[in-house]
Amino acid sequence: ETVGIQIGRHSRPAIRENINASIDLAERRGLFSITVIHLKDIHPESYHLWREVALEEGKRRAIRIEFMHAGDFVATAIAAPAQLSHRVFAADNLLGDLCGDAAAGLVGGMGIPPTNCYNTTGSTGKFFLEPLHGSGVNAKGERLKNPNPTATFLTVGELLERFGHPEMYVAVRTALRQVIESGIKTPDLGGA
Repeated sequence: ETVGIQIGRHSRPAIRENINASIDLAERRGLFSITVIHLKDIHPESYHLWREVALEEGKRRAIRIEFMHAGDFVATAIAAPAQLSHRVFAADNLLGDLCGDAAAGLVGGMGIPPTNCYNTTGSTGKFFLEPLHGSGVNAKGERLKNPNPTATFLTVGELLERFGHPEMYVAVRTALRQVIESGIKTPDLGGA
């Protein structure tokens, strides 16, 4: 019998980095809270650590910390997606990936949203930003014929914002909106 075991590593410094990056993003967006995604019924030990660190950082930085079960996130994305807009979510890699993919359907598909990933212990450094669809490869590992570049442009915009140029981030978002509203769309958004 073959058995697969997956162990998640959640350290206080890595969680703190994630939470603080989420708080930073919320503050830049004029928001007063962040929401931590969890699976406390499946992973109670990591949930308690995330909860403890998030509440400590929320108190230290005077921002409200909310918690949402990953299942509730997905159900809300389907039943009442407007409740998820204008919010910042923090999650570990697995839950962030799942919830990000679910949320992508709310805005037109995998080619639209950028993602922010934080890693204090890995080889990638402190953080990286990437399009949600990564390099434009589908679930079968095949290269997409016409991947939507919107997430790539938004990722560049978020990178500019992160390095102190919020006006450039706004310019990128405005330009993308104008292009899409003019009717120029990739196939996933109903274009040619």
